Formats: sequence, C-alpha cells, structure tokens
Amino acid sequence: MNSRKRSAPKEPFDSEPAAKEKFNYISSSRAFVNYHGHLAKEKELQLNGSDIGNWKALVKFAPREEDLDYQVSLRYHRSLYSDLANDERFWYGIAVLGYDTSLPEDQVKSILTEHFSSCGVITHVFVCTPDECTNIYFSKKEDEASAMDLNGSKVDGFKITTMLLATAISNPRLAPGDEPTVGYSIPAPFLEFAREINKKRDDYMTEWRVKERREGVKARREQAFKAS
Repeated sequence: MNSRKRSAPKEPFDSEPAAKEKFNYISSSRAFVNYHGHLAKEKELQLNGSDIGNWKALVKFAPREEDLDYQVSLRYHRSLYSDLANDERFWYGIAVLGYDTSLPEDQVKSILTEHFSSCGVITHVFVCTPDECTNIYFSKKEDEASAMDLNGSKVDGFKITTMLLATAISNPRLAPGDEPTVGYSIPAPFLEFAREINKKRDDYMTEWRVKERREGVKARREQAFKAS
C-alpha cells in the first residue's frame, strides 16, 4: 500500500450535485476524478483555487494522453484484482496467531501446514512476520470450518488462536464508486498480493507507454509523408 496517498477530500467536491466516481490517485500530488452529467466538468472547474483544509485545489481538464494513460492503468489494475477475486484457491481461509513467532518463516509455514493438514486440502499459506500472523487457505468451506475447530489447540507448546479471514466470498469486492459499509473488510489476498499486483501494473504500463510512443512516432511520420 502506498502510505503517501492522501484521503480523498470531502469538500467542496462532494457538495456538487453532479454524479461522479470516487477519487483515484495516481501520485502523491495528483488525482483524476471522473464526472458525468450536464455541464458537470464545467461546474467543477469553478472550484479551481478552492480551499481544502490546508491546501488549495488546482482543478483543470486532464490532457487526453494523461487521461488515457490513467484509464488503461485503472482497467488493467482492476482486471488483476478481479482475477484474484475469482481464484478459488483464496475463497476460504483462516488467520492463525499465537504460535512461536521467533521461528523463521519457512519453519512456521511447515509446522502450521502439518498442524492443519488433517482439515483438508491447503491451497496457500502466507506468513506475515510483521503482524505475527499466518493466513492459511483451503479448497472447501468445510475444510475452513474444520480448521476453525482447532482454535485453542497447541503447536509445539504454544496455544494458537484461529479466526476467519476476509475473502472475496465473505467480502465481495466493491463496485467502482461504492463506499465501504460497516463490517466490510478488504479481502486478505488483496493485501497479500498488493505489491505483486502493483508491480505487474507498472511493468504493463511501461510496455504500453513504449508501444504508444512508437505508434505515435509512426503515425506522425506517415502523416508527414502524406503531406509531402
């Protein structure tokens, strides 16, 4: 997660009647907001220079190139999370706490995998050392239930605690523009793979920009040739 991202400003943009999608930041100092409705963008331009907390908003139309770059990036980013949400390996899982956190990650993974192997088919194990917690995923809901029954059991003398994980099944992904409701949690796999997904997006966009520049140069050359 990018800790430098600011919270989306609530005023004065939320006071406008025009419908909009929520703020989507692509850097620490710039955001794109998609508006729709009669004269929506023109109304928002009137907010240029508005005081928002301790800073003033600079509002302008996004250049087509930047807007296209953002839209392509957003679509690909969403597709990666959609693929992850539809991956059945991560539909059922538990979080395990209370084990010996002094052990190296590979040993924690091995010990917990053995401890929960009788519950069913384990599809993925993620050891989060900073949080002193391990996420274990199963192929079936009944396997998940069996793993929950091991709450309070001991692993090498340590009493463990098991909790259900937020997954794409228990916490369906929010639609674009939707706000989280009370009780909603971001699916654990989304957090686990966030860095990997962001890297895939960045690599994809690097290739896409190179291709766009190459095609742009080709188009300008062809146009110049026709004009000569």
